[in-house]
Parts: sequence; structure tokens; C-alpha cells
Amino acid sequence: MNYVEELKSNQESFLKYMAEKYPVFYDSNMFLRDVQYAAIAYFKLKGKNLNLNVAEEIAREFMQYLESKDEVKYLENNTWRFLVRLEEPETAEEEKEEVSQTETQQ
Repeated sequence: MNYVEELKSNQESFLKYMAEKYPVFYDSNMFLRDVQYAAIAYFKLKGKNLNLNVAEEIAREFMQYLESKDEVKYLENNTWRFLVRLEEPETAEEEKEEVSQTETQQ
């Protein structure tokens, strides 16, 4: 299995998962270690265990991919600037309000 390809094809899902545990938002710094440990946790949820060395290589390749798409900018010392705005997850209040408005319109 190619883990990097899986992250590429599930990029939005992975970044949202990562944002739950690490400070990932527009114009924030992304650190290689954070991506590495997020990949370990992400794949563990899928029943796949990664060691640190494999996860580091996956993280490097994934960050190079994001850099090639101008979604991150390399700064220095395994640090990138995140240039994407992730969609904010809806809060329970907003979700209830949206459902309520939809029911009222019907």
C-alpha cells in the first residue's frame, strides 16, 4: 500500500483530522514532526501501524506534494507555512439552527 497516495487522495480528510490535534489553520506553521505523528495516528485508526521512520518519510513526501500544489511554503528546519483555509466544522448549535430553518421552510 502506498501511504502517501492514500494521504493525497484523502487530503482534506487527513488535514481536518490533523487540525483536531494540532494547530493547523490558514497561515499557521506546520512542523514535520506534527505531520509525522498525525500520519501515525491517522493510519492507526485505519488499522495500519507505522513506525517512526516510515511515518517520517510519508510526512516528507506529503509535504513535498502540498508544496508542489502551493498549499504550503517551506520556511526552514522542517517547517512550512500552511496556505489553505480548512472548512470549519459546524458546531452543534449551528447544525441545530440549520435543521430548524430547513424544517420551517418545508
